[in-house]
Amino acid sequence: MKYKAVISFVGDLFPANMGYNNGFGVGSNFLKHHGNIWEENIKKIFDNSDLVFANLEAPLIYNSEIVDKKTFAGDSIFANFLKKNKIEIVSIANNHILEHGIEGFNSTCEILEKNLIKYIGVFNNNTSNIQIITINGISFGFSAFNDIENIENPNLYADLENELLLNTINELNILNLDYKIISLHWGHEYCHYPSLDQVMLAHKMIDLGINIVIGHHTHVIQPVEEYNNGLIFYSLGNFLFDMLWSKKVRSGLVAEIMFEKNNFTYNLSGIYLTNNYGPILNESITTKILNLNKKFEHKLSKFYKTGKYKNPNFRLNRNIQRVLMKKEILKNWNKISSVSKQILFNKLFKL
Repeated sequence: MKYKAVISFVGDLFPANMGYNNGFGVGSNFLKHHGNIWEENIKKIFDNSDLVFANLEAPLIYNSEIVDKKTFAGDSIFANFLKKNKIEIVSIANNHILEHGIEGFNSTCEILEKNLIKYIGVFNNNTSNIQIITINGISFGFSAFNDIENIENPNLYADLENELLLNTINELNILNLDYKIISLHWGHEYCHYPSLDQVMLAHKMIDLGINIVIGHHTHVIQPVEEYNNGLIFYSLGNFLFDMLWSKKVRSGLVAEIMFEKNNFTYNLSGIYLTNNYGPILNESITTKILNLNKKFEHKLSKFYKTGKYKNPNFRLNRNIQRVLMKKEILKNWNKISSVSKQILFNKLFKL
């Protein structure tokens, strides 16, 4: 069957270096190959898609020297790579978009605009900005929020606050749209299940008229829930990232949604990060999400019967992955710059 519109959704996309891989992380490697080594696999992943959405996990700037030597900065030409690979709408409402301050935030918006890439998650008159995209006569409204606080936000991106969220949903509902989609940067890192608060909020959003909720930030995959004629992707994991220290963080999902005017269906595909940070399709991860979904259904069924919902052990999951990350740092110690070593040395054994 030929669908009128096919949109793929992926999780965290990182154009930069971390503190432990300055000079050889995603950002530095991209400066050498401009994404050419990733494109063959990415084209396969998005072969059927008209449009792709991702969470852009770092600002884009014009200074390639800073990209190579510092952390959380992607080069301006990364936007061209996104555009070439159908990633034409991104969320910039996340806890790292202000790593280079107001200037970095503004340059990100400017660079995306120059490359005709739409972005969501900008604070706008007590709402989050809305982008409307029409594909073959089907209209989609997108908006986004961040719920993870690392850096003080001077009303640049949209925080996940009740009033702001309700105002935005009301704005979306007023518009004559076929589908309303909200992206959320939320949850606990490295946990495979959402908290009860997340479940209740996602359900509330669907009840208020949102069709699809897209989650990211945890860096691992979480369940997919069909609820009240809507879809909730609690976390799609990583899509293009330099987290290579465990299978959990190297795994992600592609949610390919096929839309007709009045209904939609979807496919899930697992992806796995290769040693060069790019994604490849992986069937075992597709099987893993199906198993996660079954366990999640059981958790929800038990909650509806007993009122009890067992939240995951957030701290244990986080600490296990941080220990594995530190092992990865030690493995690459000889590659790390002296400046980065000095910074890392003080943090290395702190959980």
